[in-house]
Amino acid sequence: MPTAPHGSLRIVLDTNVLISALHFTEGTLSGLWQALYEERFRLVLSPAIIAELAEKLRGKFGWEEHELQRLLRALVRKAEIVRPSAVAEVVPGDADDNEIVACAVGVCSG
Repeated sequence: MPTAPHGSLRIVLDTNVLISALHFTEGTLSGLWQALYEERFRLVLSPAIIAELAEKLRGKFGWEEHELQRLLRALVRKAEIVRPSAVAEVVPGDADDNEIVACAVGVCSG
């Protein structure tokens, strides 16, 4: 991934992509974490995305609470937090994906 001037490339990632990058450290997406720290892009998150990420890492992947909190603090420090004003049902039957879309729309309108 080429280096972008700081702040020029802003991305919203689906929670499953975040999990793949953060939990499966030898996987295809593991380089995302390094790219974030090298400021190749600006990660955009919403409180709903953070909550879903925490819920899945805690419940499905068995992360210890102290490790999870450490990771979340690091993510929040590096990310731009967007608080969408509305969440439309654009992905019928998938409230979590609606939150991803709402965050992306919030970036464009904010």
